Amino acid sequence: MKSLSFFIIVILNISFFAHCFVTVNKINDKWFFINENGEPFISRGINQVNINGDIDKKTLKDTYNETIKLKYQDYKAWAQTTSDRMSEMGFNTIGAWSNYEYFDSMYFIYILYPGSNDWSSGAIDDYFSPRFEEESRKHINQEITDRNLINNKKLIGYCIGNELRWGIDWRSMKTIVFDYLNMNENAYGKKAIISFFQKYYNSDIKKFNSEWFVNLKDWESALSYQKFKSNSIYGKRAEKTILTHIASKYYQVTTDIIREIDNNHLILGSRFIGAVTPKEVVIASSYYCDVISINYYQLILDLDKTLPYFLNYTKTDNYLKEFYQLSGKPLLITEFGFRGKTKNAPSTKPFIFPVYFTEKCRAKAFEKEIKSFMSTDYIIGYHIFKWMDQPKNGRNMADGENNNCGIVTIYDDVYKNLNSSFKECNF
Repeated sequence: MKSLSFFIIVILNISFFAHCFVTVNKINDKWFFINENGEPFISRGINQVNINGDIDKKTLKDTYNETIKLKYQDYKAWAQTTSDRMSEMGFNTIGAWSNYEYFDSMYFIYILYPGSNDWSSGAIDDYFSPRFEEESRKHINQEITDRNLINNKKLIGYCIGNELRWGIDWRSMKTIVFDYLNMNENAYGKKAIISFFQKYYNSDIKKFNSEWFVNLKDWESALSYQKFKSNSIYGKRAEKTILTHIASKYYQVTTDIIREIDNNHLILGSRFIGAVTPKEVVIASSYYCDVISINYYQLILDLDKTLPYFLNYTKTDNYLKEFYQLSGKPLLITEFGFRGKTKNAPSTKPFIFPVYFTEKCRAKAFEKEIKSFMSTDYIIGYHIFKWMDQPKNGRNMADGENNNCGIVTIYDDVYKNLNSSFKECNF
């Protein structure tokens, strides 16, 4: 009876949503993406399905690109083989940093980068500044219109940034509230935050001083002060409130711009870092985004599970359920993966990820994780990082990552055990 009920609901949804762009909806209490024909689907994707691999830090060569140039007649032939491989393994989506334009039959997502989006340093923009809005509008409009994305029915939606810094992570031991407090007095963000603090403390500068360990004469002095360093337990309560205010501003500005330019597609959040995402930011984003996106990796010593408890951030155990409980929105895992160890990809950087020493063990880890994701009623997709391995000497970026994280080698050979496991768990 339950399966019959599900079938009837699916048919009704197909009728109702036909001829639309991709959207999201609940069917029988389970979330799904709904495609352009009104059919429900799970987004099973791979990131960086690209003609270019990573540049080797030592040799400055892109072995993957050199290989496919010799192996295929042209990039279209590469794309056809790659598409066939992905479909055979049950994947239907081209993830971030991919040459989606070569894959007409695949769904895809697209990352927009408002402002500077300095991922490596975690430096932030002044989200309250008119300049941030102007530059974001210019960039977003150019990206969407130049790539003819507005009427593309294979586009699932947009992510707004990637792994933005909000709270404590490897880039800073403080939340971005301190970045705003230590802006200069002419910054729009500094003015907005001090004004918010003044209301929060009912203009009581002494109470503010006490909770933020400063000795300021008045609120005008707070505006010019740029040496905020820490706060008390009561100050941290105010900090959480202010963080909500900042996050809301970011999502309000960026989503308003996107929807003005393209109201056809979903907004997929900003690819939160799973283990270090403040609850306040998840809640703030839920008012503006259609889907919550999360980059979620297993860490050594179970830090992916324990860090959120230690920091009082969004918990990742129980299949990321707290992200759903806080937001009420379906979840898309925009990055996850497991690394092995091979001669050409030693997997020594970064040290924080565990290593599976056989391909078979790595394949089983994928199989277990995907089945776990699909046992929930709120995860509507998962995207593996990434298509090809990283180079032996590390990629030519500051982090120098050299991981056996790919579905194929840098010589474009598919890992057989992975192939078998994906056939098992993707269908």
